[in-house]
Amino acid sequence: MKYISVTLLLFIAFLPVHRVSAKEVTMTFDQTIVPFVLADQDGGIQVDIIREALAFKGHTLVAVYVSAKRMMHELKIGAVDAASSGSYDPATEKGFHYGIAPFSYRNAFFTLEERSIDIQKPSDIDDFRIATFQNAKLIWPDWLEPIDQKNNYIEVADQSLQPKMLEHGRVDAVVADQTIFAYYTRLLEKQSGKKLKPTVAYSFTDPVSFPPVFKSEQIRDDFNEGIQHLLETSRHEEIFDAYLK
Repeated sequence: MKYISVTLLLFIAFLPVHRVSAKEVTMTFDQTIVPFVLADQDGGIQVDIIREALAFKGHTLVAVYVSAKRMMHELKIGAVDAASSGSYDPATEKGFHYGIAPFSYRNAFFTLEERSIDIQKPSDIDDFRIATFQNAKLIWPDWLEPIDQKNNYIEVADQSLQPKMLEHGRVDAVVADQTIFAYYTRLLEKQSGKKLKPTVAYSFTDPVSFPPVFKSEQIRDDFNEGIQHLLETSRHEEIFDAYLK
């Protein structure tokens, strides 16, 4: 009986295990998309969500901060295990596994509430001075190209300037992602010690999201389970609030 028990234990010990053990997951992040990524703090909304989603199954995130152009490149050459966001290209990205996007960009026009402006169609902003992030007119030419032709269009590399420009009447409206605008508004209020004028957001386009990309299908599955857990427990919302409130 003792011999049989030892043999059985050895048989069980050598059975194939399909679940991936806890691993360090190296992942690239676009270092320019504040507050989703705050490289100097090794954090940010996107970084924190992905870190906690991976930790749900015991994995440890090692964030690698690069330019947007290098995120997928580093994955394709095998330098990292994953990229925090990527657009699907079936011709070049075969063999990669796409997870649940941890957030969406929700772009909008922002105006001062006191001006009672209503934006529903491009002609509503014909005579406006508009400040946008870089290359916005290439994404929404119907809205922004006419403004540029009238020399009323400004692209800013530093989006922290947008709430200040709107507050002081230098522009009539700004185009920004709602999370980014809220973050920089809060930051400016903390720095100045005073509340800014209330603003109104006019959504004019659908939300856009970019899923993370993994080499390992199992780690992708583990990540997805973690994201679902964060959403079900309201932890996802708490991470956003930590940066915006």
